[in-house]
Amino acid sequence: MAYPVLIGRMKVGSWDLTVGGSARATTAGSYWFAPYSGEGSTFLDHLQTVIRNDYGSATVTLSMSTGLVTIDLATTGTIVWDDTELRDLLGFTGNLSGASSYTGTYQPYYMWRPSRATGQKYPHYFTDDEQGFWIPNSQTLINRSENGTVYTLQGQTTYSSQLSFEYLPAADVISPSTGRDYSFQKFWTDVCAAGQPFRVVFDRSNYVASAYAQAVIAPSDGEYLGDFSSFSSRNIETFNDFWSVNVPLLKWVQ
Repeated sequence: MAYPVLIGRMKVGSWDLTVGGSARATTAGSYWFAPYSGEGSTFLDHLQTVIRNDYGSATVTLSMSTGLVTIDLATTGTIVWDDTELRDLLGFTGNLSGASSYTGTYQPYYMWRPSRATGQKYPHYFTDDEQGFWIPNSQTLINRSENGTVYTLQGQTTYSSQLSFEYLPAADVISPSTGRDYSFQKFWTDVCAAGQPFRVVFDRSNYVASAYAQAVIAPSDGEYLGDFSSFSSRNIETFNDFWSVNVPLLKWVQ
């Protein structure tokens, strides 16, 4: 498998921003953070619609190669982040002025981009499509009574899988004490611990409708998500710079 990326669904409030001198606001709701090509219903699409009230040809895009958000106004213009929470989650560090196109300094939140490909524990089948990713698990009951009669009770078929990463740098996994946090721990807190699903994009250079799976992280303690350490560990117990991440997954079905 190539280098994947996890893209979360986010539940957000209404954030204020000033676009070209006009007061605007995002609409509260639940959104997938970033779209595949042509999707049109994610948070970045919604933000683009808000900005187009003042800059009609503006685009808001996420580069899958760099992991950075770009806001292109198609003309010289300004954006003031009245709610800095919106600025921070997009990866910008200040208000935007003096140019027509602006690219964030940091990768946004609600996304995790590990710096290594998946490790040696591949999912069900080594392929970059959903069919090969999920492992079917039947809940059908099959039993035999004492007199030898066999009976069955049909159940649902569920699906699971797992992503594993080895020898990741600490910054990929553990939240730092200072500085920008783009760790798995941050994604786990913002998305997984918030009970939100996420997309597993199998190959970050190929984010299209047929090349991702929607999942939730499988709980480590019965029905509870449990301890973060259940999903991450040091590769060398006494060395703090190499980490592994194991993400057991359940297929997200609405």
